[in-house]
Amino acid sequence: MKEGGLNMNCAACQKPLQPEHRFCPYCGTPAKPVCVSCGKETQAEWVSCPYCGTNLKKPAVNPPLTPPAQPGHPGQHYPDYHGGHYSSSSSGHRHRRKKGLLERFFS
Repeated sequence: MKEGGLNMNCAACQKPLQPEHRFCPYCGTPAKPVCVSCGKETQAEWVSCPYCGTNLKKPAVNPPLTPPAQPGHPGQHYPDYHGGHYSSSSSGHRHRRKKGLLERFFS
């Protein structure tokens, strides 16, 4: 790509780019880097975006949507332990499933 009379190469792999390339066909890097925050065109040698101030050298990290549950936190349920056995109810008794009308006749 000619830009200011110079051939343009990919900033990542240094392979030649054609003028119509928006991405490097060899490694997928954008031909013209853009700010991850504001989307404006930047230059590879810039450390921060002059439009919004975002650090351009640090990779963008998306925070997790929900933090992982920690043991012992409210909302986390552990089965009850009674007499050497785990049970699913707080009383320690197993609940039997009630049979439906047809199950009563055919069991």
